[in-house]
Amino acid sequence: MESNYQISLIAGTLLFALLTVFIIFFILLYRRTRVKLHWERERIKQELLRVENEVKEQTLINVSRELHDNFGQVAALIKINLNLISKTLKGDELEQAKESLVLIQQLLTDIKSLSASLNGERLKEIGWIQAVADDIKRVNAIGELKIEFEAAGRSKLSTEKQVVFYRITQEILSNMLKHAKAYTAQIKVNCNDHVILYYSDNGVGFDENKIVPGQGLDNIRQRCELIGASVEISGKPAQGTQITLKIKNDGS
Repeated sequence: MESNYQISLIAGTLLFALLTVFIIFFILLYRRTRVKLHWERERIKQELLRVENEVKEQTLINVSRELHDNFGQVAALIKINLNLISKTLKGDELEQAKESLVLIQQLLTDIKSLSASLNGERLKEIGWIQAVADDIKRVNAIGELKIEFEAAGRSKLSTEKQVVFYRITQEILSNMLKHAKAYTAQIKVNCNDHVILYYSDNGVGFDENKIVPGQGLDNIRQRCELIGASVEISGKPAQGTQITLKIKNDGS
């Protein structure tokens, strides 16, 4: 009887041990599957963001070419016609024609600048920091607000990251012009082991609970996620906005 009891005890112990092993195995398998699904979802999300960014970038390139080839050409023809007409004018009419020529020349310059800012291929030639500096120069020329700009170090970001980083900066400037109601702002860029961009303004700020998905500040976060950059956005109503972007400098 005692022998049978020991055998039953051993068998029960082995069965319990096997059951425990199976439970642990299935738990580990379940967790591994969940982790795998999580990373797969993240990979698909990143791929969708990448494709969306490529589509947007191609659209901007097409708009850039349209501006340069069509609108720029029409403005140039208007300038030629005004030059011809002005030769037959005198007095006040001549002065008006000359003023129109100045405006047309400004229009041509603005079309060229806008076309260049939309075309990411230009970043290969001048780099994203110079492109940002050019955009800030155009904003300052309006005279409604003043943006201070400082840049130190050398950015070694890949062309793809430069384009996205530049688009993020354009989004920041766009938000400032449309919503901030600021009259002063600062953008500082420091390139070392990391590329760090700091932005601040003295505008109306914002309510973090009212950030609309797919717009403005949310777009900035999505673009940062696309290239592995971190972003900190802070601001309160009537206290301005502060944004810090950080990404590892390629080759560092």
